[in-house]
Amino acid sequence: MKKLLSLIVIALFSFMATAQVSQTVDVPTAGTLSTLASAYLSTVTNLTVTGNIDARDVKCMRDQMPLLAVLDISGVNIVAYTGTDGTEGTSSTTYPDNEMPTYSFLNPLTSSGKTSLKTISLPTTLTSIGTGAFAYCSGLTSSLTIPNSVTNIGFAAFMNCSGITGSLIIPNSVTTIGDNAFRSCSGLSGSLTLGNSVATIGDMAFRGCGGLTGSLTIPNSVTNIGTETFGFCNRISSLTLGNSVTTIGSGAFSGSSGITGSLIIPNSVTTIGDMAFYYLTKLSSLTIGNSVTSIGGGAFMGCSGITGNLIIPNSVTSIGDNAFQSCSSISGLTLGNSVTTIGNEAFSGCSGISGSLTFPNSVTTIGGSAFYCCNHINIIYCSNETPPTLGPYAFTGDVSVTNAFVPTFAAVTAYKATSWISYFQGNKININYPTAVNDLSINNIKVYATAGGISIEGLDAGEKLTLYTVNGVQLQTLKSEGTLMVLPALPNALYLVKTTGKVFKVIL
Repeated sequence: MKKLLSLIVIALFSFMATAQVSQTVDVPTAGTLSTLASAYLSTVTNLTVTGNIDARDVKCMRDQMPLLAVLDISGVNIVAYTGTDGTEGTSSTTYPDNEMPTYSFLNPLTSSGKTSLKTISLPTTLTSIGTGAFAYCSGLTSSLTIPNSVTNIGFAAFMNCSGITGSLIIPNSVTTIGDNAFRSCSGLSGSLTLGNSVATIGDMAFRGCGGLTGSLTIPNSVTNIGTETFGFCNRISSLTLGNSVTTIGSGAFSGSSGITGSLIIPNSVTTIGDMAFYYLTKLSSLTIGNSVTSIGGGAFMGCSGITGNLIIPNSVTSIGDNAFQSCSSISGLTLGNSVTTIGNEAFSGCSGISGSLTFPNSVTTIGGSAFYCCNHINIIYCSNETPPTLGPYAFTGDVSVTNAFVPTFAAVTAYKATSWISYFQGNKININYPTAVNDLSINNIKVYATAGGISIEGLDAGEKLTLYTVNGVQLQTLKSEGTLMVLPALPNALYLVKTTGKVFKVIL
């Protein structure tokens, strides 16, 4: 009998501990919730609040209602408060009106979120969600609705709310999503819709939201995507970048390995940060907009699915270390005419690049192992008369490279005097002659074939001209008597004409 009574008592206490206690309270004067709800502070589980509240009342819900699970504050008006009794601690703080106060349900003294809280309905007049308002509220297990009045979602507002499920809609009213705002909300299991007024998405705002699925569209309103903003969102299947984005931060989409198809970097983008698209192995093509000036280290490293000819636009001045390392399916490479620096291992392991590779006149530095194991490149053209500086093993492993062509005879000597010569079969460095068949015009000098021989217009009086065979054997040197010179008739062949520091190729 005593044993049975003990079991009944235990069951009763268990029931009391888990029974739902629902209460509705109207707060006519902000700061009085603790008094009005004093009778059920320790027992209430489901609470509906109306009227006027401030940071003191939110603190009461956080610290004095240990069983609070369901909270509906959709009908409240949050008013401003300045004092020491708010959610931030003992320091005097000003809390704005219409804002979920900083640390609403994250105790700053213990760094623990209110894990008892399961669902919350936010005020319909809310304009801002403060720093850490719901951080570490891992007990939140339903979908999240952000009111259409909200313009700002603050730093770490919902960080580590790993139980929030379903799709997430950021309404059109929101302009700013702060750093870490939804970081590690791993339970989100649907799509992410970003409203058309969002301008800034902060660092790591959605990092680790690995459950997000479907297509992700960055709206045209967004100008900045922060560091690791969408890092490791590895179930997002496609990505469209809006045409106002200027900066893509370091690691912005790093590890989001589910993204497939084509990636277009819009013309608005100027900077692609380090590791921005690191190891997106399912990308199939890449187009880089014509305003990008720098491509960060490892920006596209490991994007092994990208195929076709990769065009680095004329706007780009620097390509970072490892920028395209192991992009092994790229079949060709065109470097824009403003690139000055190609970083260490920038194209290392891009074994699919084949044929010729041209370095524009702007290139001054090619980093160590920059083209290591790009072993299907067979000819290199260098437009700069001064040999670009080469890092260690810049072309090591490029066993198929047979020749390097440079712009002038003097450049041949200059290149052969550097480590360039060691990278090519047979140590071959030759003149890179501008292409011209019967007709060529460069620097106002026109070279063309006539029945009488080779005519050259646009020379200065007294200017010297030298004629060579294709093998570089000098035939004769003549002096111009005026603006037109006609060389004597010659057998049909390929000849080299050198004047004013240029070498022209003419076919008769």
